[in-house]
Amino acid sequence: MPEPGLRERKKQRTRRTLIESAYELFEQEGYEATTVARIAEAAEVSVATFFNYFASKDDVLFPDTGDVLTAGLDAIAARAADDGPIDVLDRAIHAMIDSTRSGSRDPAGRLETRRLRLIMSTPQLRARMLDHAFTALRRLAGALHHAYPDDFDEADATVLVGGVFGAGLAAASVAVEHDQPSDRTLTRSVDLITTALRNLPPSGRWRAAQEGER
Repeated sequence: MPEPGLRERKKQRTRRTLIESAYELFEQEGYEATTVARIAEAAEVSVATFFNYFASKDDVLFPDTGDVLTAGLDAIAARAADDGPIDVLDRAIHAMIDSTRSGSRDPAGRLETRRLRLIMSTPQLRARMLDHAFTALRRLAGALHHAYPDDFDEADATVLVGGVFGAGLAAASVAVEHDQPSDRTLTRSVDLITTALRNLPPSGRWRAAQEGER
């Protein structure tokens, strides 16, 4: 992939500055008390410039949500004919994690730890995080069901994806509690759950499909 040009690099720096300024103000003055105008002032840009990057101050805490989901959906769509569903789900979740590594949501970075701490300490933001997670869960489950219609019904696929999502959220909460980057615990949680899913006896149509292969 070619390096971004000067204009794009300047846009990336402005976006990063807005995010960092917002997080600093949220921590110091509280999320509710912080206005878009204060964020723009701290970042030394106009309010109009802020809205060129984010629709609201909430969105500063949920950047690139659509891109992260797209990475997971693309991984499912790119499956090979002989790929098993759990392997595909594993790759999709890791693709979503990997898609954040070059930005402000890099789970190995301190900025992501601050973001998660702010979200988990603010009820309004926790609710929005869960809403985003549920939307992504249903989209991924729908894609997995579509990819393996003879293996899962919609409920089965949703339970499988939900198990991985739940493990990831739990792992991130532990990392934040200990003021640590979430990278290691997040990736470990995905590996633990997908390994367990591979080893558990399947049920329903998934079991029938597997038994038919023997």
